[in-house]
Amino acid sequence: MKYKLGYLLLAFIFFISYVRSQDKFSQLDFSSIDSFARTVKYKNGLIPMTNILTQNYSQPIEKLRSIFIWITENIKYDCGFLNKDEEPKGFECEDDSITCAFKFKEWEMKYISKVLKKKKAICQGYSMLLKKMCDLSGIQCEIISGYIKNKPYQIGIPLSVTHAWNAVRIDSLYFFLDATWAAGYCPQCVFESEFYCKYKKHYNNYYWLTPYEKLIRNHYPANGKLQMIPNYTKEVFFDNMYFYGQYALENINVISPTTGVIEAKVGDTIHFKFTYAGPQIEKLQVNTNIWKN
Repeated sequence: MKYKLGYLLLAFIFFISYVRSQDKFSQLDFSSIDSFARTVKYKNGLIPMTNILTQNYSQPIEKLRSIFIWITENIKYDCGFLNKDEEPKGFECEDDSITCAFKFKEWEMKYISKVLKKKKAICQGYSMLLKKMCDLSGIQCEIISGYIKNKPYQIGIPLSVTHAWNAVRIDSLYFFLDATWAAGYCPQCVFESEFYCKYKKHYNNYYWLTPYEKLIRNHYPANGKLQMIPNYTKEVFFDNMYFYGQYALENINVISPTTGVIEAKVGDTIHFKFTYAGPQIEKLQVNTNIWKN
């Protein structure tokens, strides 16, 4: 009898801290931009603030970095939303296209204003805010909705569209950003009088201009838009392995097996082959997602 074996990769306990840049702008030093962006306060509206963030920079990549850092620094994920059994409210309109376009602009600004006022958002708010600030700065930006893989038990099962992130076009190339995952996370929910999820602010540069081949390890666009690898379907994504942690995502390149769902018989030997490009590590684990094993 055959059984399916899902697995995850876990890389941790590094002797040194390591972050590897992942795109054509890897040699740029953004430290001064980052420091400046973190000092800007939201006061007199989105347009003036966006101008303040970008007016000192001539290159689109510099403007984008200032915007991205401001959002990840100032907007918290609405962890309380995780407790609500409801979908985020999107825009709906049954009028003609011109009227709907006008109504969308109104709805969009109200939604973004609410995010800025509360300094909280879910992925929809993060991605909408980033796109709007890019629009104001002359940067081509899109919102992408799709599937994500953030738990080991998700290997080999159909997923639902639950996330949104952004794609930007700079120098004729597309790059991907996920301000939601870059800003921080909700580590756990505790039960008091009710479930309470506390946000943990933790900037993760991995989701800044992530190359597509790295992004699709845990993100997949719902409508196939900007699909850049032939035959990499959503079904392939569903079966893909789960990489635990930033270091595994950045540094491990799996050669075989090519899927996270393995068909094997009891007594078979399963071989794993991969390369590792990071610094010296103390421990590397390859686990199944079956808790009994």
